[in-house]
Amino acid sequence: MRLFLDANVLFTAAHNPNGKAALVISLGSEGFWQLATNAYAREEARRNLERKAPHQLVEFSRQMQSIRLVGDDTSVPCPCMQSRCVAHRRHS
Repeated sequence: MRLFLDANVLFTAAHNPNGKAALVISLGSEGFWQLATNAYAREEARRNLERKAPHQLVEFSRQMQSIRLVGDDTSVPCPCMQSRCVAHRRHS
């Protein structure tokens, strides 16, 4: 089974590493299911953590290592600052 993690799940898991969202990621990294997200969700979660809980960015990076990045719909504008976003530069 593959689970797509949106920005809310990514943010919550990093913000509260002992919570249920983090448990979903932990179980996925142990092979219970496949984890996926896209660059837009990853960037939105990262920016919100940077603003609201910058001390959790290390945890966010650690958790992202077990989550597969899937393709994006490039017709939708990226929610990040375009000059800083790797996904935006890749698709421009």
